[in-house]
Amino acid sequence: MPTTLSADTALSLIEGNLRAFWRLSGTFPGFTLREHPGSFSVTSGLPFPLFNVVLPHAGPVAAEPHQLEVVLDQMRQAGAPFLFWTLPSSPPGLSELLIQQGLNHVGTATGMVIDLTRPLKTLAPPAEVVRVLDDALVQAYLQVLSGAFGLPERFMDFTTRWMESFGIRPDSDTPSVVAFMDGQPVGCATMSFGAGTAGIYNVGVLEPARRRGVGALMTRELLALAVQRGVQTAILHSTPMGLNMYTSLGFEPHGDVGQYLWLPDPAGMPDH
Repeated sequence: MPTTLSADTALSLIEGNLRAFWRLSGTFPGFTLREHPGSFSVTSGLPFPLFNVVLPHAGPVAAEPHQLEVVLDQMRQAGAPFLFWTLPSSPPGLSELLIQQGLNHVGTATGMVIDLTRPLKTLAPPAEVVRVLDDALVQAYLQVLSGAFGLPERFMDFTTRWMESFGIRPDSDTPSVVAFMDGQPVGCATMSFGAGTAGIYNVGVLEPARRRGVGALMTRELLALAVQRGVQTAILHSTPMGLNMYTSLGFEPHGDVGQYLWLPDPAGMPDH
């Protein structure tokens, strides 16, 4: 059954939660949050693009080419790889401008929304899903995150601090889960409350456990937590590979989210 949310409301939730997630991350140790005309950036200075991002503000203000060129110049001068996110409300021509400025389009995700006032789908559990509430589970989460997303080993200390900043308390606004099969961690996922909704992030499953329903189960467990908190909607940004899975859970597509990458070395990323 289609959601009763309007398209404008759905897009506002999708974009608002992503901005809120990165603004929150920008307050954590090791990150710097900067406001720019038409956009904001969250940077670490580390040579890994997931730790250095730029997001446009809502509305046409981000369309001003000279504003974006100044931000991009500042990011390039810092010398670290970075990602620029384009959003459904981004003005026409932004993608072309980013390419003209030397960024490469590296992916498009589908923004999706689910109405949590409706019953959640019941799933047969292929794994055990556990809330991350202690240091051992933080390490299990990071083990999966590293393997699923190709996170270089040398950044693990930084990522551990980032993860700990999310909070491992039961009342954390950024709860995470780990999935176990045969006693081994095989999946990870995080939820972030913000902008009036709950966002699902960092859904990763190690190769041997993929296509067995682990990602769907972790997502469903986080959605159940959002329902317990009284949140009425949740959002995520799905890769093409995950689109059918999230649709089966009740998510509906609402616009594209693009990622544009700048590398200081055109030959590619530094060695892992």
